[in-house]
Amino acid sequence: MPSQPPIPPLLSNHFAVPPESSLTLLTSVLGASSNWLVLRFLYSAQISRKGPDATLVSDSEAKVVLVSWLRDWSFWKEGAKRLGVDLTKSSFVTFFDGLGTGFGLHEGGIEQVEGKILDATRKLKNEGSKVLVILDGIDLLLAATKTSVGEIVDCVGELREHAAIVLTLSADAPLLHTRHTPLEVNHASLVMNLAHQARLVLGVRDLDTGVARDVSGVVRIGRGGGSEGAEGLEEKELLYFVAGDGGVRVFGRGA
Repeated sequence: MPSQPPIPPLLSNHFAVPPESSLTLLTSVLGASSNWLVLRFLYSAQISRKGPDATLVSDSEAKVVLVSWLRDWSFWKEGAKRLGVDLTKSSFVTFFDGLGTGFGLHEGGIEQVEGKILDATRKLKNEGSKVLVILDGIDLLLAATKTSVGEIVDCVGELREHAAIVLTLSADAPLLHTRHTPLEVNHASLVMNLAHQARLVLGVRDLDTGVARDVSGVVRIGRGGGSEGAEGLEEKELLYFVAGDGGVRVFGRGA
């Protein structure tokens, strides 16, 4: 087990299973990955927790549909194991391997993605479970296929009618601010569109001052455009450090 608590205390309100139909957006850059954020949503989906914000309370375990276009099943199993969650002995996660199988990248495209996830979600809901759908790197479809921004947004909207959604996107400056190529224009449009719909946006980035031995990066907590009911969420920036054992320490500047 890591030396730090699985859920960093300063972020504890943000990792309970989100309300159904909500969208939580996780953004990252090349030098600062959102993997540790996703792993803590997996942890919280299995462990019932209660927080001071009633809208973030998870009063029962949830089932997860995890779709990853960037990392394979072995990666998620190892990361979860470090938090004390054994995915090999648990049925609470349904995994679609977008990296290994090319899920959505070949014949069927975004329609296949939506259909398979909806089938899995409906099955879990019929069993009486809350469902959290995690889409890790869906923006790859924008870069690697002819999938449009509108098609991805429509897919996310349809999935939100059945489950809470946590979605990771790249937010590197060239993709958001340069906008010289069709990909850069489309990517910026996708990020802005989904941020406008999101209830909560957690973004990680490198330190502005460069590399530090005891700081991995900055995590920013912000309300998205769809933050109705989340007025109590405090917008702020914190520093974080990811240790070699998978533990994460989150702290304020100067702490």
